[in-house]
Parts: sequence; structure tokens; C-alpha cells
Amino acid sequence: MKSCTPEEVLALNADDLRELLNELMYEHWIDMPFDKLNEVQRLLFLCLSLEDACQADGLLSLTDSKDVFFALPELCVHLQTLGAKETARALQKFVKLFPKDTFSKRILPEWAWFFESRARKKRIKKYDALISSYPDGAMKTIYHRYVAQTPSAAKQLLTE
Repeated sequence: MKSCTPEEVLALNADDLRELLNELMYEHWIDMPFDKLNEVQRLLFLCLSLEDACQADGLLSLTDSKDVFFALPELCVHLQTLGAKETARALQKFVKLFPKDTFSKRILPEWAWFFESRARKKRIKKYDALISSYPDGAMKTIYHRYVAQTPSAAKQLLTE
């Protein structure tokens, strides 16, 4: 795990915190069983996963990780907690495109059916574009504000 103290994490600027989060994400959290991430790690892992998906391949690529996909309703709540309300709203609309039991029963959608509707495809593109445009501001700033306002989060970030 990154060798710094919670106090040092709290002293980081937004760019340096984002660098630390990337290191934690891609060198530690990505290899951990999803259910072993603590609350703060899970919150930030999900947010970083969403951000990466929307910047690279789009919302539908979230199914590449079943754990992340099935946690999308939880992620909507996390985004609200972080103050990313527009992003949360767009993601919630995306989640509502799926049958009700998709997330509770952990059923991956059949994409052929999903794309039969032009209107649904159009809405997905809209939500994808909205999320990737950072409607709530740069996510690194949102992460920084969260850690600064929640000092206990700095310690949980570094917990193995």
C-alpha cells in the first residue's frame, strides 16, 4: 500500500490525490475481492470505474466488471454523497433502463434485446455524453473535497 500517512493524504492537493487514487486503484484495489474493499475504497473504486468507463468505452463497458455493474444503484447514492448530483441523476436514468430485477438478482442484460429500441440507444448516448462531460466539475476536485471534509476517509483509503 502507498507509504504515506492519513495526515499526508489530507495535505495533498487535488492533482496529487488523484495520482494517489490511481495508484491505489490500479495497483491494489483492482486485485482485491470487491467485497473486501472498505466503504471509502469501494465508494472511490466505483466512482473511478464509472469515470474511466465513460471516458474510454462508455457506460455499457461497465458490464466488463460484474461487481461494478451490479453496484450501479449503490454508485448513484455514492455520487449524491460526494455532491456529484448531475452525474448521479444521469446514472440513475441509465440504471432505470434495465428491467427491475437486473440488479437485485444480478442478471446481466442481453444486449441484443437492449439495443432493439432506438430510443433506448439514444438515451444511453445522452447519459454517456453527460457523464463524460463532468457536469458536476472535475471528479478529482470532488474526490479531494470528499477526503478533506471526511478526514476518516484518508485513513480508510490506506487500509489494506
